Amino acid sequence: MHGVLGESADIVKANNVGMVFEPENAQELYEKLVTLKNDSIAYRKLQEQALAASKKYDRTALAKNFWNY
Repeated sequence: MHGVLGESADIVKANNVGMVFEPENAQELYEKLVTLKNDSIAYRKLQEQALAASKKYDRTALAKNFWNY
């Protein structure tokens, strides 16, 4: 779950690694948590995509790419 607007929310959406909700909207957060609790396939898919996307944001890899540019 991600309840922050801006670039970080864009990253979550672009990589399909979580669910974004309106900041400070407890009801929307609750609804999305219930959705994930009840949908194990969607939960597993988000897990898999988060692990895959994490490689793109690894600080060591980012630093190496920066210096090799």
